[in-house]
Amino acid sequence: MKDVVNLNQTRIDEAKTKSDSIESFIKDNVILSPMVTDIMPQGSYKHKTIIKPQWEDGEFDVDLMVVMKEQAWREPKDYLSKISDEFKNSGTYKDKVNNRGKTRCVTIDYVWEFHIDVVPCKKTDNVYEIMNKKENVFEQTDGNGYAEWFEKQNKITWWMLKRVIRLLKYLRDTGQFQLKSVILTTLLAKRIIESDSLYVDLPTAFSSIVGLLNRYLEINPLLLTVDLSNPALSSEKFTRNIDQTIYDEFRTYIADLNQKIQSAIAEDDKAKSMEKWRWILGADFGYEDDKNAISKAFSMVTLNHVKPISWIVSWWESSTLQDIRIDCFTYKVNNKLYESQSYKTNTLWEALYKLASWTWNLKKLRTYSSGTWNLPKRILMRFTAKNLPADYDKIYRQVVNTWAEAKSQNSLRWDFEENHINKIQIYEETAYSWHHRVQCFVVKNNMIIAKSEKFYVKIW
Repeated sequence: MKDVVNLNQTRIDEAKTKSDSIESFIKDNVILSPMVTDIMPQGSYKHKTIIKPQWEDGEFDVDLMVVMKEQAWREPKDYLSKISDEFKNSGTYKDKVNNRGKTRCVTIDYVWEFHIDVVPCKKTDNVYEIMNKKENVFEQTDGNGYAEWFEKQNKITWWMLKRVIRLLKYLRDTGQFQLKSVILTTLLAKRIIESDSLYVDLPTAFSSIVGLLNRYLEINPLLLTVDLSNPALSSEKFTRNIDQTIYDEFRTYIADLNQKIQSAIAEDDKAKSMEKWRWILGADFGYEDDKNAISKAFSMVTLNHVKPISWIVSWWESSTLQDIRIDCFTYKVNNKLYESQSYKTNTLWEALYKLASWTWNLKKLRTYSSGTWNLPKRILMRFTAKNLPADYDKIYRQVVNTWAEAKSQNSLRWDFEENHINKIQIYEETAYSWHHRVQCFVVKNNMIIAKSEKFYVKIW
């Protein structure tokens, strides 16, 4: 968890420094200071369940609640506007304010690092109310009461609950399911029961808590019957960011995850158990953290199906072989398109090329470097060959799929395929778990004059 799941100390310290600076700005501001009575952390930042972003340019968020004196002449939206205006009038924050347009907070953006959500609220007769500027209404909340309840649940598990939540957030952020942190945290923490044996270590706690959650989801197939209220304030519901479809997908995922966890724990053979845990936690689980981890993992798979270029044609390499580079960009495809007849009736290559031309079906994600992080399935990858020779005849690619899932679908690829439609670009779909690779070869006069390094792709 230390290097993959947990947020590193440097970023924690940076978030603390920036949060302290914002707190000082508010307390020193001549307009805001008389209006503010308290500033306190909230959410994952307070619960210590923030995780390391799983994408190359990923961010995390920090929540700060700012308690303000009630001013009867102000409408709910006015409190947010006043805080936003003061930050915008500051030379330090004017370019960082409200770039996300959220409804209940003022966002301070530190691009490519993290963002801080400043959440104003008022306190009347020990009742906290936040402001919804879109609907211009006050909404009751109790973040402190929730935090106290969460800490009690965490203590029952010998502080394993927050670690299990981090693991599940990690799985979520690698594309396994979608669920807001407060909903995930609430569902998990409400399943905790007193026990001397369920939380003795992290694997046991992970298995126990996921099992308890799975049983609850099994008997509650309808979202309407699920308790998503704040235990400290029953009128506060965490339901605005979930619907039945999202809930169904989550139920299915947890049922499958629970089955895989039980299988991994029950396996007596250490190597087989480790393999099963990699199916759950990612293909790099259990490997040492160094630059050769991806190639070490790749070397473990069976590559008997892979043939050299000479097996296909009598090519040979030039003595002045030019190095070329493969750049990769990822896209998320509209799920509905996968069920369409036009997608099903095309060959994979035709379908992927068509997907790429239908830009409305695609959501741009980000660049992907060889062997960096785990990609979820159903991601479209665009590979582009760069630094090509000025003159050549053909470009070939070799895609190599590995491991049991690809083999079971008769998709252990190895052949050399010529790029016809667009010579310098190809499209591939992430379909089978484990480590796979792509390599590019440039040919002239039956001779390889340039080639790329092997480009590794990790899928799970």
